[in-house]
Amino acid sequence: MAITLLIGFICVVCYKVSLAGDPCENFKVFPNEILRNTSYESGSSGRISDQYITEDWYGSLKEFPTDPPGVNKCGTSFPVWAKEEVIADDGSINVTMCTQIPGNECIESFIIHGKKCDNFKIYYLKRTGTDSAYCLDATKEAAPEQVMKPVVNPDLIQLTNNDALIFRCTFDKSTADVFYKIYWYVENKTLPSSQPHKWIDREKNNVLNETTIKDHGWDRVGFHVYCSVRSSYKEQSAESLPIFSDAKYVGIKLYNTTVHLHSEAIKIFFKLTAPFGCLGGTECSLHIQLLETESNPDKTCTRQNLVASDCGIKVKKGDWDNIQSITIKGRNNVDKYKDKTLETVMKLTTSPSNWNHGIWANYTDFGYVVIVTTTNTSKIEGKMCRAVCDPHMTTLDGKWYEHQYEGIFTLYANVKLEAEVQVETAPCGLAFCICGLVVRAGRTVFAIEQCHRQRNIDFLFCDDEDDVLDVRRRSSTQYEILFPSGTIVKANLLNYGSYFMDIYVVPSVHDVDNSRGLCGKLSDTDTDDFVKRNGSVSEFSESWSCIWGAV
Repeated sequence: MAITLLIGFICVVCYKVSLAGDPCENFKVFPNEILRNTSYESGSSGRISDQYITEDWYGSLKEFPTDPPGVNKCGTSFPVWAKEEVIADDGSINVTMCTQIPGNECIESFIIHGKKCDNFKIYYLKRTGTDSAYCLDATKEAAPEQVMKPVVNPDLIQLTNNDALIFRCTFDKSTADVFYKIYWYVENKTLPSSQPHKWIDREKNNVLNETTIKDHGWDRVGFHVYCSVRSSYKEQSAESLPIFSDAKYVGIKLYNTTVHLHSEAIKIFFKLTAPFGCLGGTECSLHIQLLETESNPDKTCTRQNLVASDCGIKVKKGDWDNIQSITIKGRNNVDKYKDKTLETVMKLTTSPSNWNHGIWANYTDFGYVVIVTTTNTSKIEGKMCRAVCDPHMTTLDGKWYEHQYEGIFTLYANVKLEAEVQVETAPCGLAFCICGLVVRAGRTVFAIEQCHRQRNIDFLFCDDEDDVLDVRRRSSTQYEILFPSGTIVKANLLNYGSYFMDIYVVPSVHDVDNSRGLCGKLSDTDTDDFVKRNGSVSEFSESWSCIWGAV
């Protein structure tokens, strides 16, 4: 069986895009806009004042009057108007504002800054004096009121040979008979907008397709998309101010970015935020692989120590909108027994190739999850089971004995977990040596077979989503197989005589009182090491013999 590259274990974090980078896409509407019209006469009550207005960006289709509107106009006592407005080539604006009082058209002047957007302007308003407010010119062509806030919804459409991702900008119908125009944005970059259209034609005009997104530089998921809607009374007339949707992250959303792992397994929850397609429109799965970084997000992961596996998380097409989970179990760092708390940085990625839907391939920018592991390792400190050719055996509690038998035997098993190690022994001169190794976690099985003077190293079965073995090649002759529980199996391949190997099993805290097999029962003493297989009347070693060829 061919050996391919294993991508190990991890998970993800998503970030929220901010539209605040461009004030043209994140501004406030002038409060009490109707009262600010130059034609509005201020009554004796209900006058507005911007003395305590929140200083921020404000927008309107109307502009500041450039002539004094008169006292008691614009819904206030002392209106503020624009004496001079200067627009630079880059669209930035400086406006000299004046406050009008009886007998003085500009008792006070001050400068505010603005910006030119599409067919409207926005201004960063400052607070004004007592009983004064900004005026707006009512003579400009009228535009409809803003429509309701839109929402971006992802969907799939079926093409000739495959599915394609699309996004719809959905919103409620205006009470007025208007034309609608939809603008699309990806990561604050403006994409082509729709043509002005009536409500009845919205279905064919409110769509952003995958091809357009790719044409503008995004060939895989991991981006934010959002839309805005503007309305007008005619196809070519003044448009309302834009209303923006929330940014829709297209990728994978992580629900817990820091988890604390003690003795029990924990789950990391995530969810796809958009569907994925399949060739021919049939049912398929998105293969999500897990990768453990060596130390932290700023350092490169050493993938050269990984060996073949097709294991990972498979999300079915019909389940894309469901919350998924990855189970993480404790793993001990055998070189740091005295450290009771360890941090592991993990990352989640999709397969490098995805023939069903290429935009989901090689998606690696989910983010990171920090796994904080707290364990009491005092009972396993310095413990190791050894099966060294001939094989000379040492149990996990350090008891030495000889195992001079031919066949297949259970070297290690955990009575509470789906974890087992089997070895095959064959004659090596006057003794017997290990020539084969099988490691099983759940329904995932990895094997090193060289009993016939030819090495075969591969996964025999890879059927799990949770209990996945992590196999690492330390050199051409040294392999480490890590159980989800943290137990480690080390294989040193030998080249003398025939093809044999030495096997070492490093326990985890989950093995205390639960380990069996030729490695014995792990406890505080070696007096209970030789626990036979249930119901066996044979000698200890023979009791752990397996049916020939069993996995």
